[in-house]
Order: sequence, then structure tokens, then C-alpha cells
Amino acid sequence: MTREEVFKFLERFKHESINKIYKSEDGGQIVLESTCGQHICLVAEGECCNSVWFEHMSGSEAFEGARVRFIKLPEHVDAHAFVHIVTDRGRCTLEVRNDNGESGYEYGGEVDIRDEFHIHELKEVKGDF
Repeated sequence: MTREEVFKFLERFKHESINKIYKSEDGGQIVLESTCGQHICLVAEGECCNSVWFEHMSGSEAFEGARVRFIKLPEHVDAHAFVHIVTDRGRCTLEVRNDNGESGYEYGGEVDIRDEFHIHELKEVKGDF
């Protein structure tokens, strides 16, 4: 997603605060839920034969009743990369990892924002992980 597309996507959240944070078991998705039930879904995806996932989150206190102002996505995920989420209460950083397994090839990945996810496949996150 381009910088302009991120701003356009976040426009619909400008008056809403983050209520809950969810993570998929495989670490491939992070979902921010607003007080009005809208969602921001961050998806980590790999190319071809590799795995890409959200490994760590630090600064989760920046979400407590806060409005998301900006999300900076990495252009590409090699061994690791970072997603920076700026709120009106601070900044949260998500570390993204990439594992090529035993393929011997160096595949990359990406992080994107999506509308589609399955909330029943996610677990609520309370605090940094």
C-alpha cells in the first residue's frame, strides 16, 4: 500500500479509538479493533516458499484509548523489518520476521493492510509480545 493509500484507509478511523488488539496463531495477522467495531488488519505474507510473521510488538500502551494517526509499512521484508504505528498517545513497533526454511533461496515478503480477516481465528493480545 502506498503512503497515500494508507492515509485514505485511515481516514475512516480518524474519530475512533483502538479498543482491542488481536493476533493470529501463526503470527501472520494483527488486527486493531476500534470502539465502534471497525478493524485495521495488518497481514504479513511471504513470497513462494517462505514464512513471514509478526514476531514482537513493543509500545502497545500507545493504543490504550488512542486514535491511529499513521502506519508506516516496510517496502519489503528480508530477514526482518518493522511496522511503525503512530497514535495520538505514542508509537507502537511491530517486528516482522522472514524465514526461508531449508529451500536455499532468499525469498522476501511484505506487510499490507486489508479489510478481510476471520476474527474467530484470532486471539486477543494484552500488552507487548
